[in-house]
Amino acid sequence: MERPYDGCGKCLVGLRRLSRSSDITSSPGKQRDQVLAAVRAYGGHIIAWADDWEVSGATDPMQRPKLGPWLRGERGPYDGVAGAAVDRLERNVRDCLNTGFMMSEQRLTLNNRRDSKSGGKHQYGYRYERAIPTGPVTAQVFDDGSTLADEYGDRENAHRILLDIKARIMNDGTSKITPTARRPA
Repeated sequence: MERPYDGCGKCLVGLRRLSRSSDITSSPGKQRDQVLAAVRAYGGHIIAWADDWEVSGATDPMQRPKLGPWLRGERGPYDGVAGAAVDRLERNVRDCLNTGFMMSEQRLTLNNRRDSKSGGKHQYGYRYERAIPTGPVTAQVFDDGSTLADEYGDRENAHRILLDIKARIMNDGTSKITPTARRPA
């Protein structure tokens, strides 16, 4: 499960973060097991660990001591990151969106555990993937529009809507804009 970069397309950096080393609810060992489970479900392998201990979830991922150099392209090639949960990447919506879009533009994977369970309906703009049609959900991936067209009847606008939401959050000087806030009329 852990081996050097080999160009297979699924070479991932394992992502672990704790605000306080004494935080047993998300202990390093527990996070490691969760990351490895996510990587195993994805069919990938870990090439390195970006362990940011004593680092707040409010710290911009690009500025984190261990993860930042990977995101800035200073540590060598990789195909994405895998974490136990999104809050191990970032708690600030703006920084999380920045990191996610930067990774998407570079065609990098952002992978987190799912425990083979779907949490109800998938998020707008994404669809569930299953290894077999009636099997468990194995991934939630960005939708190219085909599923959205069936569900929402608006294939062309789905991607633009998501980009608009991102832009409104990124440009918000009031900190009152959220992913679910309605656009002013």
